[in-house]
Amino acid sequence: MTDQPTTIASVLKEDEAELWQCAERGDPIAVNAATLRLNAAAPKSGADEARATLLTAMALLNAGQDVEAFKAAAPALTAPKPYDVWAKAERIYASRRTAKLKLADNDRLTLDEVQALEKESDPWSRFAAARAYLALGLVATQENRLSEALTLLDSSYVLMRSTDSQSGLASVFTALGKLKAWQGRGDETLLTLLSGLAIWRRLNEKNSVAIWHEVGAALVDSRHFDEGAAVLRAARVTVAAPSR
Repeated sequence: MTDQPTTIASVLKEDEAELWQCAERGDPIAVNAATLRLNAAAPKSGADEARATLLTAMALLNAGQDVEAFKAAAPALTAPKPYDVWAKAERIYASRRTAKLKLADNDRLTLDEVQALEKESDPWSRFAAARAYLALGLVATQENRLSEALTLLDSSYVLMRSTDSQSGLASVFTALGKLKAWQGRGDETLLTLLSGLAIWRRLNEKNSVAIWHEVGAALVDSRHFDEGAAVLRAARVTVAAPSR
């Protein structure tokens, strides 16, 4: 890897840029419209189609639509690397956020697969590795393998930064915040969640509501009861407010 690794934005084809931005914002409706325009343009390679499929899945995940994201990523499971790894990552992540989703044998990820990708100069390979580390970090957190989870999430953070995925960084901060909450590190939990919240508010205010809930819960767990209750009330008001 070079001292200044290439980012996703630097390798996007002209007709992919809109798709990437919509996925980052967590706007699946806009992604669908962008995909239709993309498909109406020049013929696409298998890699182009896999990227479009996975960016759709990412947009759905970023919008909190886990079941739909789980299904949307499935066609890319048979795509060439790094897209098969990326597809597995999205499905693992979705399945861990929604317990009813069951993984198939071809959804399994190994660290060897991921580690091979993170060393590539191609930003899509590094991004696939970042998504995989994020998913595996969530698995490790939920299974109380907290030291391993921290290592995995730190690896995801480094790769998300190198590819400049803002939604990816927000997701890592959220996952790290939950991990620190499990470890009883109240103040660190709050600061980490607020870092993720700040990114989401820049990308898409609507998608920051779930993190407000996490922030409120972290405040309560840290015995800041009045502040936590205020944040949770504000989050409920935001959810109930009609869209403009």
